[in-house]
Amino acid sequence: MSELRKFRCVRWVVLIVACGGIVWMIISDPQAHARTSLMIVLIAVLATFGPLLIQSHIIGAAEVLLDRKCDPAALVRRGDKMKLTDRTPNNGLYRVEAVFLHRYGIALSDVGRMQDAAKVRRRIEEGLAKRQKPTMNADCTVMDMCLADLCARLGDAEAAKAYADQYQEGLKHLPESVLTKEGQDLELLGRVMLSSSAVLFLSKCGALPFDEGNVNVLDVGSRRRHLTAEARMVLAEDARRKGDLVRERKLLEQVADAAPGMRVGQLAAKRLAFYNGTGTSAGYDETLQPAEPVDVHPAVLKNYEKKN
Repeated sequence: MSELRKFRCVRWVVLIVACGGIVWMIISDPQAHARTSLMIVLIAVLATFGPLLIQSHIIGAAEVLLDRKCDPAALVRRGDKMKLTDRTPNNGLYRVEAVFLHRYGIALSDVGRMQDAAKVRRRIEEGLAKRQKPTMNADCTVMDMCLADLCARLGDAEAAKAYADQYQEGLKHLPESVLTKEGQDLELLGRVMLSSSAVLFLSKCGALPFDEGNVNVLDVGSRRRHLTAEARMVLAEDARRKGDLVRERKLLEQVADAAPGMRVGQLAAKRLAFYNGTGTSAGYDETLQPAEPVDVHPAVLKNYEKKN
């Protein structure tokens, strides 16, 4: 059983036990004074949010392996132990769970386990399909963004475009409850992520919709090093096309330094070796594209026009 499903089971058990405890306290002391009432409230709060906080901590500790340490192999080992390719919870995925699965999918594709990465794609799609009210919050929009990126890594260009378009549609229908800054952050994150994956894994060409300033904003605190490394690789390729070799070399150095354990960092190191006269031009003949598309199938489409 997937750890995500176990978390749901544990949460229900805790809630049931807490409810039983509250009922017992009320029955044993019908004239509950302030102290007992406070205990009831405290138990209810802990039972509701305690398991979620523990789950978020565990997921956050695992995501660090890719987001900050750029160590996909370590995240794959962690995800394998958690059985993340197993069936998703019956009532769908929370946003934090979908994002975690996306990170696991990135790590799997980076170490060459493309079929398992495709399974992760299907797990996220299961979570997206179970959402009945896509405009209630930003969760479906985030899942669209994650799926567009993952489909690009799997070579499914048609599905990647469908999810990217749906992500843009989701941005237009973000609810008022989503703060303006959160919407802006999500727009910038998606713009950089999806443009980078389209160039690196689908060989899309054209003017880039982001620059080094945008990447630097996302790099604050080194919370998204794998993403910014890939974005800088795209900028390096753009600089080379424009003949700005000094800028290209600087960007390649940043990529190689930030993500030595990822394919993008290793490719940057090969290209730097050519610059330094210690390697061949073979690095410019390599790409990060998959050898062939994996598990190609239609995207899960949602109706963002429908009012909740």
